[in-house]
Amino acid sequence: MIHGLFGRPFVDLERFIDLSALEEIHEEICLGLSQVPVDYTGGSHRAMCIMPASRTGEAHADYGEIIPRLGAAEYATFRSLADEPASFPASPDGATVGEERDHPLSRRQMLWLEYRFGVYFPWKIHLEMIPNRYWDEKSSAEGKDFTRVAKTFFPKTVAFARSLPFEHVGRCNVMGLSGNDHGSVHRDGAPEEKPDADHFVTICPAGNKRLYLWDEEKKEKLPVSSRAYWFNDSDYHGVDADPFFRDSIRVDGVCHPEHPRRRRRHRRVRRDAHHVRQGRRQPLRAGLHRSATAIARHAEGVRLGLRRRRRAARLRRRLHEALRARRAPVARRRSRSGARRSPPLLPARALRVAERGAHEPRVARSSEAVGFQLLSTVVQPIATPAMAIHFERGTALASLFLSLVEGGGKPTDAKTAIIVDLPGPDAVAFAAGAASIFDPVFLFDNWPHPRGVVRAHETLSAAAYYQPLFAKARATRGPAADRAPPMFVLDRRRLFAYTDDATQFDNRYVAKLPSPSVAMRALGVNNVLYVVPLKVDTAVEMDDVNDDLLLYKGSGMDVRSLSTDMFQHDATASASVLYYGGSPLSHHAFFADYPWAKPARAASLRPHNPGTSFTPRPRSTAYSTGTPTGSVARARPADFGTVPVAVAVASGVVLGARHSRSGSWNRTSGGSSSS
Repeated sequence: MIHGLFGRPFVDLERFIDLSALEEIHEEICLGLSQVPVDYTGGSHRAMCIMPASRTGEAHADYGEIIPRLGAAEYATFRSLADEPASFPASPDGATVGEERDHPLSRRQMLWLEYRFGVYFPWKIHLEMIPNRYWDEKSSAEGKDFTRVAKTFFPKTVAFARSLPFEHVGRCNVMGLSGNDHGSVHRDGAPEEKPDADHFVTICPAGNKRLYLWDEEKKEKLPVSSRAYWFNDSDYHGVDADPFFRDSIRVDGVCHPEHPRRRRRHRRVRRDAHHVRQGRRQPLRAGLHRSATAIARHAEGVRLGLRRRRRAARLRRRLHEALRARRAPVARRRSRSGARRSPPLLPARALRVAERGAHEPRVARSSEAVGFQLLSTVVQPIATPAMAIHFERGTALASLFLSLVEGGGKPTDAKTAIIVDLPGPDAVAFAAGAASIFDPVFLFDNWPHPRGVVRAHETLSAAAYYQPLFAKARATRGPAADRAPPMFVLDRRRLFAYTDDATQFDNRYVAKLPSPSVAMRALGVNNVLYVVPLKVDTAVEMDDVNDDLLLYKGSGMDVRSLSTDMFQHDATASASVLYYGGSPLSHHAFFADYPWAKPARAASLRPHNPGTSFTPRPRSTAYSTGTPTGSVARARPADFGTVPVAVAVASGVVLGARHSRSGSWNRTSGGSSSS
């Protein structure tokens, strides 16, 4: 059945709201949505158990059913696409991910679920103008405001939402359906568990969205024909498909008492209070609980006057006494996440605030209200198998330079600088292994960002893991630490291919090695060892270091490359020690291949090492000139590693990054997909 409002299936609000600005608002929304990042929503209605039994098939693939069935490799891929993979559940067992869950999905995860498993997200446009993490917070305005995105790109929409008859607005979403997509039938709460309808207004600026209410008993649709309406969202509702885009605005909050629908609600409150006073017992779940909630809200001060508030307080006390005397079970509500909790008989809002104050600090939901956090509170150390092997390889290289002491020399005799050009975490691990001899210089010249093209946060997390070791290594080197051979550490992912994509943040950068070559010479360097991941990488260096290596070569330095896979375990020994060439017999052939110092020991084997014949050759690319001059200016493509910003025309204030680098503004976290 359809429960409706005040004996009606829905309330047409066109006669209560000035809709003269809707045409301009529609134009603004269409233009604004083309310039800002948006998310999906509604891909798990069936798993959330909010669909009627007769319509569950129209949800198609549901991510709430797919994620628990992912294999280990598939889940690893899914987890890697999260905004913060390190904090995402390590396995699908018991993981609470998705809308209204502890771990919201990133847009990349949503797209992968759609492309790989055919998950159906009805609303492919979901823009939170006032962000909310949880559904039951949508009517509260505490700590919230419209985002800078909303104020910048949708000022008319924001002004319209603020003009609606609300005491305060707690949530405002723009939602859109793509052509030929339908809004799957669902409801946002069970009517027997949520007897009071939520206050909200839905606006369809173009008037072309065919929302309907669904009567599960009669298996019938009831069309909602209005550009502005309110319905009981505990009733099943959906949207018919049409071959064009449709958008709507939903605004949640608390209505002004003088608004018609609020006045009706007041009459019902007084009626329920009268029933309690006269001792009439309504059905428990829809009677005493409703009366308790209604009277409690009266006592919160719904502008009823002092006399009525006092009467409401007396009635509330009598109701509590009646409930205790009857020892009646109290009705229970179910949250949209499935958790069950008892409804308070004291004022609901006061109880929520009290509980929040006792268990967790209140965090403002507005992006403008969130302050900076210490790096130590957000960067968590990581350690991977790849990092472990690269640490051992760095240690093996350092052992070769340390072995020069056996012949009466010292590591600095080789006058060698190392350029480590590996993927960020591996580069840090290699540097940690070699830090007993070489002084690491990190050249990670970018901004960490959850949606960054360069996953700089992983590099920082690796550095956090090895930080105690770096400190210990520097202390071990003692007074000679400042004279240790330099080791420049780069993230090889710094030049990742990238197109202007609203789902990514361009934090790429070019390497900044000592230049001109006299700067390297000043460090006591005559030889440069360029370290890369694999043997196939030894032939050609990265484009952005080509000019520097040419300058070093041109000044008389010996420039060669070395792949980390030249260090392997001895297949004939049980000890897990890495050797140059994979054998203790070839280990000391290193200084025969790189004749920069006298080897401490003779080597009976010479491994094949293509890096020994490496030489940089001039080439003109987007990141190199081909004719380096030693100037500080670096070659790079237009708009490389830049963040376009939105600037207020009147004041010139930088409001934030434009949509083409989406991550600089707050990220939507996924919420209810109610129409």
